[in-house]
Amino acid sequence: MIRKLREELKFKKNDPTLRDDVKSQLTELRKTHSIFTLLAQNTDYSWQGVKSAGISLFPNNWIELPQYYSNSLLSEESQIAIGEHIGELKFDQLIFNGFAPYFYTISVAAKKVNPKLKVKVVYHGFLAELSKNEFQQRAIKQMIDGRISGVIDTLGFAKKGLALTINKLHNLDCKEIIYFNPPSQEQKPFDDNLNIGALVSDTFRKNFHNMATAGFMCDNSQLHVSNAKDLGYLGDPSRIHAHGFIEHADFIKLLGQMTVNLHATFSEASGGQVCSESISQGVPCISSYTSAFFDYDDELKDRLVVQGVDDSWHIYQKIQEVLNDRDYLSKRCMEYSAHLNILAKDRMDDFLGT
Repeated sequence: MIRKLREELKFKKNDPTLRDDVKSQLTELRKTHSIFTLLAQNTDYSWQGVKSAGISLFPNNWIELPQYYSNSLLSEESQIAIGEHIGELKFDQLIFNGFAPYFYTISVAAKKVNPKLKVKVVYHGFLAELSKNEFQQRAIKQMIDGRISGVIDTLGFAKKGLALTINKLHNLDCKEIIYFNPPSQEQKPFDDNLNIGALVSDTFRKNFHNMATAGFMCDNSQLHVSNAKDLGYLGDPSRIHAHGFIEHADFIKLLGQMTVNLHATFSEASGGQVCSESISQGVPCISSYTSAFFDYDDELKDRLVVQGVDDSWHIYQKIQEVLNDRDYLSKRCMEYSAHLNILAKDRMDDFLGT
């Protein structure tokens, strides 16, 4: 905690520089775009998935806000100045990718200068993560209150059923969002072994240990994880490859080098970027039914969604089924990835058109 506060104080000293840099980027972006998204800077894996999802939706018109974990490195005065600059530039739409409470400050300032500006939010969260999480509770309440008051014009949700839920609770016309999948890139296998990826964080909801154990049980497998420090109980450590935090483009490449990836988590917003990015590279990804990700293909839903998500043996058996027909499922995954991108465009056109 002390180290975190020191880092924040160090960056706060650069507040005018950070503010002016964001304003300069906004000025430059306005030359070519009237719609753009503001992203929060990730700190390692914190906000990484949200950022990646936002870039998938707006690959050419995004700007990153300096942040340390969920704390803005911009003072409230600088947040207001950035909002006013957005208003002065006469953008048509400002879209927040995710929602932190300080986004509201920027929204109010921007609309005060340009009342015609449409402010929208793509929310990547889900209700399960609200438990004992005051930050997320405050963020979602402020976002909904902003929509009711008119500071925010449209809300979009990636989590299955959440748009309908908020509509029912507050009589709002919320939209459902589907992420775009990245393009396929021809990847060479990691090596000649059976490579199983369980490349998720070790937070409880990610179900990491069940997946790692299931992958390790596969005969002659090499298990790929982000962090292996808690996996000593599995056995031979030479079969476990810990990759640590790697940049997003390299992460997608690594997913594409696996034989099978695992993403059978307890709760997700949209199925998980790991699942999306894996199938886009033609690598089957075993998932769990925590989202609508495989809802648009009954065959893949049956063959890649594991039912016993909290059962390492059940996940292991599903891996065996996938390996028995891996080449066919690889082809189907790539076809499905392309189909999802068509659906994603339709949903985004609806979101932007409101």
